[in-house]
Amino acid sequence: MSDEPEDAWSPEARMARLPDPALEPHPLHRGEYEALMELKAELWGGMVDGPYRDVWLKTLLVNAGVRRAIQLAPLAVWHQALREAERHE
Repeated sequence: MSDEPEDAWSPEARMARLPDPALEPHPLHRGEYEALMELKAELWGGMVDGPYRDVWLKTLLVNAGVRRAIQLAPLAVWHQALREAERHE
């Protein structure tokens, strides 16, 4: 049994331990990979969801790098998302 408090494994705590996404890919350490693989991804209403959804997404974004991520959708979609994010700040 781990000496860490149970909330150390909460989605919020796991997100806080991840580095911020950067332009370039960030390699995962073996422990980070294994911790991710332990998380259950759930399918709700046809969408990958569940309490660890953002942990999965951030880990993939950190690992792939933002340069690669933006190649996966048209630039117009990214521009629209950025405009909407700026309105909500």
